[in-house]
Amino acid sequence: MTQTPHRLALQVADHLGIITLAHPPLNFLSVELLGEIADAVEACDADPQVRAIVLRAQGKTFCAGADLVGGAAGESGPDGLAAIRRLYDQALRLFGRRK
Repeated sequence: MTQTPHRLALQVADHLGIITLAHPPLNFLSVELLGEIADAVEACDADPQVRAIVLRAQGKTFCAGADLVGGAAGESGPDGLAAIRRLYDQALRLFGRRK
């Protein structure tokens, strides 16, 4: 299992890519974390041994939503819009995957 700085773990076992949000109790998403999820999904997508991807989380709450306070996504004005755009850019990376 590999840990990344943004509280995400990726494991490949038995043809499954298992991505774990590892920031309980609420597992809030940030632009950076969503980008790391997209990186992990792209890595699994490129690996012919991985047939399916499971996204799971530690703790009782899978994900309580976006972290709108702890970063630029909580800013107003042009900087806030840019942060929202970065969030959507990462989400689009996820939707473009085959697995």
